[in-house]
Amino acid sequence: MSPHEPSTGRSAGETNFRGSTVVVERYRSGNTEYIDTPGILRSSDTETTRLALAALAANDVVLLVVQATSLDQDLSDMLPLVVGKRGAVVVTHWDKVQSGQAAEETIERLAVDAGIDFIPLDARRLSDRNREEIAKATIAPLEFHKESLTARAAWRIEPEPGWLEHQIAGPLLAILLLFLPLLATIYGANSAADILHPIVESWFEPAIATVNASWPGWLRILLTAQQAEFGYGLLNMGPFLVVWALPTVLLFALILGAYKASGLIERINVALHPLVRPFGLSGRDVVRVMMGFGCNVPAVISTRSCSSCSRGPATSAIAFGSACSYQLPATLAVLSAAATATGASALWLTWLFLAYLLVTTLVYLRFTLCWSNGNGHLG
Repeated sequence: MSPHEPSTGRSAGETNFRGSTVVVERYRSGNTEYIDTPGILRSSDTETTRLALAALAANDVVLLVVQATSLDQDLSDMLPLVVGKRGAVVVTHWDKVQSGQAAEETIERLAVDAGIDFIPLDARRLSDRNREEIAKATIAPLEFHKESLTARAAWRIEPEPGWLEHQIAGPLLAILLLFLPLLATIYGANSAADILHPIVESWFEPAIATVNASWPGWLRILLTAQQAEFGYGLLNMGPFLVVWALPTVLLFALILGAYKASGLIERINVALHPLVRPFGLSGRDVVRVMMGFGCNVPAVISTRSCSSCSRGPATSAIAFGSACSYQLPATLAVLSAAATATGASALWLTWLFLAYLLVTTLVYLRFTLCWSNGNGHLG
């Protein structure tokens, strides 16, 4: 289990934050294949943790990667997962530890206590010696036989917090980043739809005119359903649902994909968790609710990895408060028409709608949470 590839000469990248690797990747060096797994978050039940544990179960030789900055805690969490496997412990972020004889002696004590090789290194500056030590450990691996160690490093080095870890600015930035896909929908997708709409309309106008002029009544109802200046049939509405929905889906997919690939999702989760816990949600559930604005179906499916306590509220929030990629553009189109008819600002009406959706969803979640607590359904 490694957040970087140690001996093939290629780097998968790493950060001092678990969750920055989000997929299982494979690297080959000679006859040896290295499997790079996501970091394990034992306090949560994320998809990345599931992938890491599945890869761990399928392989007998393990390079257990722990951080020097939180060495005792990482060993306490991870050693029980690898008992009976063979391999070695790779200690990353060694550059963060004050170098000297005391640090080296600490690593030696841990290695003797565990009966396993400990390899301290800076993953960004691997030396030839580091590569040789890792290669040797995979060729002749020793067995993990202890779930806990008596020896301890007795240090903990907290990484310098970023903006998302700031107590006040973190949640605000997380909310902004979380709403970026929605803002992109309002501005980017709508702009694209404004360009595509007249083009698609010019393609279908001749067909609509032909249907209205000469086709049987029952087909006119199905295909155009013309009422004065407006039509509500398949030819009138169908193409424009795609015009308004497709840019929304694409933008959501691109932005959320970038969030997941960069590990930013987990940092947003941590920052938002204290804010949404009173409503029965965890931080990562908020991301699932936002996914629902792209499509409710994968958002609801993703709740399978929620804890048993938060899956119900997460599903309810998606069903109640996530206007999917068809509903949201249709609503925005109606609001735009209303703004044109009344002389109001379409942007103001849009924000009013979103604020109403947010407030009513939170009220609904709080009400159902209190009711469930009163009936003993939630702890």
